[in-house]
Amino acid sequence: MYVKSNKETSFSSIEPNYESIGVYIDWVKSCHCSTQLYTSPQPNYNSEELKLLAAHEAGHALCSFFLHGCKNGCVKEISIDTQRENIIGYAATSAFTPIIKTRSSLLKEIQVLLAGRTAELLICEDCSEGAVNDIQRATQIAENIVKKWGMSQTLPPVYIEKEFRVSEEYLKMIDREVREVLTEQNHKSTQLLKDNINALEKMIALLQEKKILNQVEIENIFQECITTN
Repeated sequence: MYVKSNKETSFSSIEPNYESIGVYIDWVKSCHCSTQLYTSPQPNYNSEELKLLAAHEAGHALCSFFLHGCKNGCVKEISIDTQRENIIGYAATSAFTPIIKTRSSLLKEIQVLLAGRTAELLICEDCSEGAVNDIQRATQIAENIVKKWGMSQTLPPVYIEKEFRVSEEYLKMIDREVREVLTEQNHKSTQLLKDNINALEKMIALLQEKKILNQVEIENIFQECITTN
């Protein structure tokens, strides 16, 4: 997801509808960001900026598609329509998040969240501030895995809040495992995009041309690349 940012707005004040992984179509339609901060006229994005936006959203879409069994209808729509208010890019996915989230499903969610920034680096050899909300959410999931949900692979099951007193050494162990979780999932996300680079590049090119891709167009790209690989 790529949100228009400015110094007066924090992403913690923008709450998505957690029905799916990545960026959520219900959130896009009902976003209640302060409209006074995003007034017309809309800025004109150059070709390099549009390519970066396309790479970011295509990365989310591709990672989501392949991590969830290539389910039909997994990715509903991708947009880099810069004339929309508040959110200039999104990859809308269907509601396939399990009711009971396991460690493995949460790690996949982190991969999808990090895939936007990863695609920027792969395609544009640069990254932008637009990934800040994705990184914030991925970090929160990783922290909860280690500190609250009893899913740590090195520490005993424990629920740690700010007021919970732990030793400096224990805090270092927590920090180390959180970083390991994020590093490993970022590596997996990168490898997945590299393994499907043809699909990624085709999607980016078409997205730059059309600005919005529907479900049929998205699935045609995926299926074509799956058949040729």
